[in-house]
Amino acid sequence: WDRTAKVWDVASGVCLLTLRGHGGEVLSVAWCPDSEEDARGSGRLATGSADGLAKVWRAEDGQLLLTLEGHTGAVRSACFSGDGRALLTASSDGSARIW
Repeated sequence: WDRTAKVWDVASGVCLLTLRGHGGEVLSVAWCPDSEEDARGSGRLATGSADGLAKVWRAEDGQLLLTLEGHTGAVRSACFSGDGRALLTASSDGSARIW
């Protein structure tokens, strides 16, 4: 695994973004649109990794917005709340965090 997450155009199969910055395999990705009307790539992405970190990225251009530290094991799951204001992560250390 190359420690990246990729955003693909499903119609053409073209890679639109490669998110780099994790020190371990990326195990989870979540997308939070800016609004229900978002049709193309805006909003935020969250990634969880074997490096124990969660990262939040701007979906439009892949800009890293936040790095969330606190788990002592791999971040295996990430999910935005329905309103997009919080991120839930779950780790192999047995913990879940709301950010």
